[in-house]
Amino acid sequence: KQKQAEENLQQNERYYRSILKHMHESIVVIDKDYQITDVNNTFLTNVGCSREKVIGHRCHEISHGYNEPCHLHGEDCKLMEVFETGEPRQCLHEHLGVNGASLWVDISLSPLRDDQNKVMHVIESARDVTKQKQAEEALLQSEEKHRLLVANASDAIVILQDESIKFANPKAEEISGYSAEELTQISLVNLIHPEDRDMVLDRYQRKSKEEKLTDTYTFRIQNKTGQEVWVQLKTTFIPWEGKPAALTFLRDISEIKQVEEREKQIKSQLLQSEKMASIGQLAAGVAHEINNPTGFVSSNLRTLADYIKDISGLSKEYRKLLAELKQNSAPDGDLPDVSEQVKRITDLEEEVDIDFLLNDISELIEESRGGTERIKKIVQDLKDFAHPGEDKPKFADINKNLDSTVNVVWNEIKYKAEVTKDYGDLPAIQCYPQLLNQVFVNILVNAAQSIKERGKIGIKTRADNGYVEIKISDTGSGIPKENLAKIFDPFFTTKEVGKGTGLGMNVAYNIIKKHNGLIDVESEVGKGTTFTIKIPVQ
Repeated sequence: KQKQAEENLQQNERYYRSILKHMHESIVVIDKDYQITDVNNTFLTNVGCSREKVIGHRCHEISHGYNEPCHLHGEDCKLMEVFETGEPRQCLHEHLGVNGASLWVDISLSPLRDDQNKVMHVIESARDVTKQKQAEEALLQSEEKHRLLVANASDAIVILQDESIKFANPKAEEISGYSAEELTQISLVNLIHPEDRDMVLDRYQRKSKEEKLTDTYTFRIQNKTGQEVWVQLKTTFIPWEGKPAALTFLRDISEIKQVEEREKQIKSQLLQSEKMASIGQLAAGVAHEINNPTGFVSSNLRTLADYIKDISGLSKEYRKLLAELKQNSAPDGDLPDVSEQVKRITDLEEEVDIDFLLNDISELIEESRGGTERIKKIVQDLKDFAHPGEDKPKFADINKNLDSTVNVVWNEIKYKAEVTKDYGDLPAIQCYPQLLNQVFVNILVNAAQSIKERGKIGIKTRADNGYVEIKISDTGSGIPKENLAKIFDPFFTTKEVGKGTGLGMNVAYNIIKKHNGLIDVESEVGKGTTFTIKIPVQ
């Protein structure tokens, strides 16, 4: 039995020694005098020496493969604590390796007791966790870097889920006026401006169902004080706690909106200035166009006044005769002799030529009515042209717009060109009619001014593949090839000083661009110019 016990003990010793030998951790067995009584192969490899040079030496005399003193030696010696308390200890140490690199070692100290339960040895197990520690450090640095990026981002960053705010960075607090904690208790609905609410919620709900990768648009929010803030939203859908969520970036573009609004006002003022400049150029012609019908209406009124005087005289004789008949009629019904009065009336009718007068009155009235209608149309067209443009588009018939414009500039054209119209059947398009009239005025006036003596101006309209196409051509002097590329540049003009602002065609270009349309010009010196405009129907 004793022999069997010895064999079992030897077998167990070989068994555990084999385990110890092949463990990846460095294993050191230390006695109460802090002498090393056993080590495994991993430890020997790490310290770079044989068992004979290690066994029997005190632990602090061995370098342990580091350039620093033993981590188990000194006032903070954990090894001493294990011997004194009998409790295991664990610690994490950073050391400078023999190659100068930083090494992290996870050390476990476990007591080894005898039959009387006294701690006779301590087993030190050391595991190199440098890579793990480096990975953890890199992760922490990455997290810190991203935390700083989010915290100091110039855009508000929020995470939305089920229309609720789950996270908000400091910029979101700044823009909204609410703290991050308050934001997490506020529904998204309460932040959106009432006029934009339906649009934003509809878009958010649709995109969250589709889980589209990105979406960008602008809207207004109301901050805590009720102030309106314009923001540009960009959102990306990500998983958040097992459900889709919107990672949303909000950029405060209120200042940009103010600049855009100011630019819009400046453009509107510039457009109105150009309109008034055109009105100034057309003023004499418009006055002449109004003068003609005003002249013959005035002449007709004088003639009608003379006719009324003659008719009034004749009417007095009729009334005088009727009064005489009523006063002097006999009781038996006999009428007095009125032959003298009848003769006087007959002579007066011949004198004033009553038949001609009555017929001419009708003609004068009809002619005057036509003249006043002409004046009314010119004034109305001029008023429509000069009136500031409306903010909202409306449906218009381009053919009628062209007729109205031709009416306004007619005096500029009629002495220079014969105007031909070839109008197609056009659908009504949603546009800014007054702005388009400005384009037509600029082109038609330029066409008339390019004709030296007598020529032609043709206006042609067609519906073409979703567009309304307008072609205005002339037989004028044409545009030199080197000027064609500059025709739409601001302040470019070939006219004499004082005869053009240089803004007409640039304004026309911007108006067509505002309509998402196209404007092009073709010209040949000596043969004329053709402007082609295309406005989308929708």
